[in-house]
Amino acid sequence: MKRIVIHIVLMVLALVLFYTEIRFGSIKMTNAEFWGRFIENDPVLWAFRLPAAFTAALAGACLGLSGWLLQTLFRNPLAGPSILGITSGSSLMVALVLLAGFSFSGILASLGLVAAALIGSFGVLVLILLVSSRVKHLATVLIFGLMIGYLLGAFQSILIDAAGKNELKSFVSWGLASFGNYRDGQLWMLLCSLVLGVFTVLQLGSKLDFWLLGEDYARSLGVNVKSFRMALLAVCGFLAGVVTAYCGPVAFLGLAMPHAVRMFYKEPHHLKFLTVLLLTGASAGMLCELITRMPWSSSVLPLNAVTSFLGAPVVIWLLVKSRKSKIRF
Repeated sequence: MKRIVIHIVLMVLALVLFYTEIRFGSIKMTNAEFWGRFIENDPVLWAFRLPAAFTAALAGACLGLSGWLLQTLFRNPLAGPSILGITSGSSLMVALVLLAGFSFSGILASLGLVAAALIGSFGVLVLILLVSSRVKHLATVLIFGLMIGYLLGAFQSILIDAAGKNELKSFVSWGLASFGNYRDGQLWMLLCSLVLGVFTVLQLGSKLDFWLLGEDYARSLGVNVKSFRMALLAVCGFLAGVVTAYCGPVAFLGLAMPHAVRMFYKEPHHLKFLTVLLLTGASAGMLCELITRMPWSSSVLPLNAVTSFLGAPVVIWLLVKSRKSKIRF
């Protein structure tokens, strides 16, 4: 019964946030004006607010799913796209595209960014996976990921220093992260990424639960360790890479969402945890987008500032609580 109530509450919350996203903004409207513009396909709603709301929901769900699967793969509660350097890898490759001044337009520009981000995220994930197979302590893997992130950030700084003004302006705008900068094919790519992630979880099923009990135990229950790792590696890289390509290097959502869900939903089985995670991630994404736009003002806040304010307390709570009790992740 409790599970049903939680699902209903989260679905209502997601719908309320979605409506609030498209209903309120810098342009004030009465209810009659809003529904009139909605029916008439007004560009303010259909070209800006609706794509931003859908992007925020899909990106939030994708990042939450990516962080959750990475924490399962490494059996570490602090694993996430930003902590492990995956976001930095995507950012560096996107920087190469944007700062090099390639002049693609339309769908080609979108696909170019996605391809660059995926190459960066997969490259970092492969390095991390190689290191994790050679060291015993998972904390070492996290430190390695952080160092990779710093190293890639250094290369990125060199590219920024050598870039022209126009290219630099484009990259800085992308680097601040935003759910509102819509590109051709963006929603379809985000939706396909999410469907791929959900399909992978459904296919792996109980194998994800077995993996948390240890690699040897999972192998004894018939889990093909190599295939399992590669599947999660590919999906996590794809989810994080696509979101980074379109929305910029969004901080903390991937790391914090699984833990935010565990605060109110204690469910050890992955398949039962999935829908709650997706709804919470989508709601968190829309809430962050709503705060960045500040409907009561014409100002816009950087997305990463908002995600850091909301995500950092969750991670701090995790670190404090993990010292007091043994938490199962």
